[in-house]
Amino acid sequence: MGLGVVTAVPTALTGVTDYSQLDTPQQRTGIVHQGANAIAAGLYAASWFSRSRGHHGRGRVLAFAGLGIAGVGGFLGGHLSYRQGAGVNRNEDLPEEVPAGWHSLGPADGFPPGRLSPASLGRVPLLVLRREQKAGAGPDVSVLADTCSHLGGPLHEGHLQEARGELCVVCPWHGSTFSVRSGEVVHGPATAPQPAFRTRVLDGRLEVSLTGAGE
Repeated sequence: MGLGVVTAVPTALTGVTDYSQLDTPQQRTGIVHQGANAIAAGLYAASWFSRSRGHHGRGRVLAFAGLGIAGVGGFLGGHLSYRQGAGVNRNEDLPEEVPAGWHSLGPADGFPPGRLSPASLGRVPLLVLRREQKAGAGPDVSVLADTCSHLGGPLHEGHLQEARGELCVVCPWHGSTFSVRSGEVVHGPATAPQPAFRTRVLDGRLEVSLTGAGE
């Protein structure tokens, strides 16, 4: 019980960090969730103290009260995650929305080099980055899902920066940073990578295929 009370402190600090990145409806639920957990931790601490003084009956009552409040906090935490989508990967269903094979996004020259450009593949928003190439070299194009995996920010409204030796896109909402080539997370708060697409140019048209999907 003592170990649980002590480890509640760093756990709560992690929750506060996550809370700062939520939107207003999620924060309303989150503050009650945090409050319930704080009360539960306080009751368990009181139970721990009572037991150490030999008052085991009072300690059991306080512990069961803490368990009840913790159950309420757990219910709210589940609602926050599963109903309100806090901390959920916003691109988890994308493989089901993108048909297998190659798909045209239009003329490759229609995407200005060096700029984050929006595109769409059916209902799926995409981010396109075409790079300048030496004369005679083929186009170098990276395509990611445009919806940030953290809280759904539009990545094409973000900016480019170098991080860990590679070019990255930074989400305009909360600063999540992803490799433009692989979609891997370079800096949080995002924990899930951005889906990356393979690219090719045929007859001047940019075509994409979701990485890992069949052709």
